Amino acid sequence: MRPSARGFVATLLLLTAAVQMFVVIPRYRRLLEGVGITPSLPSRVAIGSSRFGFGIVVLVMLAMGVAYWRQRDGRAGRVAAVVSVAALLAAFYLALATCVYWDVARVMDRIQ
Repeated sequence: MRPSARGFVATLLLLTAAVQMFVVIPRYRRLLEGVGITPSLPSRVAIGSSRFGFGIVVLVMLAMGVAYWRQRDGRAGRVAAVVSVAALLAAFYLALATCVYWDVARVMDRIQ
């Protein structure tokens, strides 16, 4: 993959995870709580991390800023490594968010 394509994929993963964390998962959490369903363990992890979403985003941005600052001092590859780790964490969060979707689908199946 070309470096620009890797940056695009990382950016896409981070933005998708942010939208899921701040918009979709809180709505699904309220739906599950309103119906009285206990979510599965992976869903609870995704819901719990969405509650601390702003702090997670601040930590990731701080890590990227520190990596950029250190790369300016001559340490090559720091920003790429931090962006790669952030994209990996975003992909992991999206996998956990899929479990929330399964729980909501299970509720919708019961409703029908």
